Amino acid sequence: MRHQDWLLKWCATRIHRRSAIEPAIGYMKNDGRLGRNWLKGVWGDALHAMLCGAGHNLRMILRDIRLFYGQCFASQLQLLIFVIRQQLNGTHFKQLKSA
Repeated sequence: MRHQDWLLKWCATRIHRRSAIEPAIGYMKNDGRLGRNWLKGVWGDALHAMLCGAGHNLRMILRDIRLFYGQCFASQLQLLIFVIRQQLNGTHFKQLKSA
């Protein structure tokens, strides 16, 4: 593979990677999470971007955990309501007596 072909392939992968990251940066800017950078220099800029990305990932993980536990709670609540309705109607006890 020639150097020029390798360079074109490398540039294409970088462009695809950047186009995947840009919407996340836009969301962070609009949500107010990516504000003024108080860190100094080039290292500060890089560190600020990395920390904002890590915070964004943590927020997504916490959202998924919250949704999971919400679904678990909702299913437990539905089961509890079903059992209470059966007990109030007496169908549960009728089934036990007939068995």
